[in-house]
Amino acid sequence: MIRLLCVCLAALLLVSCTTFSPSQPPSAAGLYGPEPVKQEIPGSNAQAIVSRTVNYTHEEVLEAARTAMMRIGYNVQETDPGKGKIAGSKFNCTATAAIYVRQINPEPTSTFTIVLDVYDWMCSANDGEIGIADNLATEIQKVLSTY
Repeated sequence: MIRLLCVCLAALLLVSCTTFSPSQPPSAAGLYGPEPVKQEIPGSNAQAIVSRTVNYTHEEVLEAARTAMMRIGYNVQETDPGKGKIAGSKFNCTATAAIYVRQINPEPTSTFTIVLDVYDWMCSANDGEIGIADNLATEIQKVLSTY
């Protein structure tokens, strides 16, 4: 009887740990399309789109986006300066993100748009997908403020 109880308890613990642990996000390389719009991403539970306009060049914003992603734990998996796109994934939050940068006039004014997908309900429960995207946007602005 005790042996059966121990086996059942061990099985329950194993199922609980594997069911509620975050999964590996997909690679962000090639995951997002060419435009910063809502996109159908397989396995995503929620998607957020956040945009900011800043007084920096296209190149400065793209470099700041790369630095910001790495600072907060994203693995940068795609960088295309010609298209103004950078993408990466984050394991501890099971999320992927693409950042699109466009220079909007000859003066150093650019816009960046983050398309972020969350794959883990625990990540969404903490900040929500909009909060996670806002945190990334804020980090980009922090990096830009050092230029």
